[in-house]
This record gives sequence, C-alpha cells and structure tokens, in this order.
Amino acid sequence: MATQTPTPKWASNTKDNDPEALNNSLSQLLAPNGSWTLIPSGEGIQRVIRFKTFKNAWSFMSSTADEMKKIRHHAEWSNTYNTVFVRWTTHSPKGLSHLDIRMAEVTDRIARECQEVKGDDGGDAAGATRLAGLVDDVERGAGDCCVPKKKIAQS
Repeated sequence: MATQTPTPKWASNTKDNDPEALNNSLSQLLAPNGSWTLIPSGEGIQRVIRFKTFKNAWSFMSSTADEMKKIRHHAEWSNTYNTVFVRWTTHSPKGLSHLDIRMAEVTDRIARECQEVKGDDGGDAAGATRLAGLVDDVERGAGDCCVPKKKIAQS
C-alpha cells in the first residue's frame, strides 16, 4: 500500500506573508538533501539531529532556546544523550507558519555550529518515530502552550 505524502497546511496567519517565498523556503528544507520532513498532518516539520557528544547536543539546545526566546516561538523537542528530535509547528492558529520556517533555518545553522554529525539522522526511521511519539505524549499532557498560564502562588 502506497504511503501518501503529506501536504503542507499553513496557519491562517501566513496570508500576511509572501506565500511563494514561504513555499520556496519550505521546499529547501524538505529537499532531498534537506533534513526536515513534514509531519503526517502537514501542520509542522521535524527532524532528528545527532551530535558527537551530549555536551554538543546541550549547547545546541541552549543556543536554540535563546533564539526561541528572542522571537517568542518554541519547538516541541526531546533529547537523549547526543540526539535531539525537533518539531516546528504553530499551535495558534494551527498549522505551519513563517516562524516555523524561520526557526527551522536557525535550527540548521545552530546544528552546524554545534558540530552536528552529518549523514546520521539519529538512527533508523523507527527510532525517529519513537522520539516523535515521545514528543507527542508530552505535548498532549502539557496543555495548550499558546494560552497564558495562571501564576502559581508561592508559599
């Protein structure tokens, strides 16, 4: 049975951006030599990045987190030793957005700077699927990240 290739589903707020430029940027990320794949719903992109050491992986996550804070957009991700799974998607409004594309490009740059091990996607497809499943489970339990949380009283 043939597997259907997902179609990108853009968030409704992308209409204010240049759709052709967004599609071109996405095509570059998904190109055969690119490392990103569309998630099955088409509402996000993801990849697995492997580093030589845990310290390199942690440095990557820290540097990427600094960039996330600057533009106020964050990833769904997980880390085990030297391997990081990263997914970019927009939760409100739901779908891919210009911020996902921008942060995927930033992710690639930082991965290179942190000495990503090229040609090693973190293992077989089953391994990537397990990491994606872990992120899915945690994301479901975390609630809606785009809704402000009530402050917790300190005792």
